[in-house]
Amino acid sequence: MKTLRKWFLAGLAVLLPAGVTIYVLYWLFNLLDGVLAEPIHWIFKKDIPGIGLLAIIVILLLVGALTSNYLGKKMVGWFHSVVEKIPIVGNVYKPVSKIAASISSEKSKSFQKVVAVEFPSKGITSIGFITNENVRMGTDDKVCVFIPTTPNPTNGFLIFVKKNKFKELDISVSEGLNMVVSIGNVIPDNLPHREMPEVESQGEGI
Repeated sequence: MKTLRKWFLAGLAVLLPAGVTIYVLYWLFNLLDGVLAEPIHWIFKKDIPGIGLLAIIVILLLVGALTSNYLGKKMVGWFHSVVEKIPIVGNVYKPVSKIAASISSEKSKSFQKVVAVEFPSKGITSIGFITNENVRMGTDDKVCVFIPTTPNPTNGFLIFVKKNKFKELDISVSEGLNMVVSIGNVIPDNLPHREMPEVESQGEGI
């Protein structure tokens, strides 16, 4: 029985991640492929698996190409300004627009560094990801750190930390996310960190 249990757990360790990955990719494919399912069925008079996803990719590329030049950027800017002034709609559109611009920007530094920071209280260390390195709050220079929840890293806390109040971990973002998703099961024996330069502080605390 011990041997069977060992084999079962070994097989589970191999097949479970692969199965979950395939399921997620399959679900995502169906979700995106179904967005344009009705107009594509109307055009071709039949369902063609995959063409909806392909159409979305082509549309994104065309919109990106048209809005990358000077005239296109001016039109996008005008559209943003109009939508953001619409009551309720603007309240939703504006933050989403900023997030999308930050993610798509080639110069974006979001989620490029993994850090350890005291949170939620002194003596407790949490893992986080720097999303903005240049935040000015009064006389303090701070950074935005996103502290994800586990095992679902899409939820979490956004905190502002002084530049001398965290340690940058010498690991990749994917390794940091693996630590969060695995609930700490996938973690180096000794987390390496980089020595940060001393920063003058105007007081204690985060």
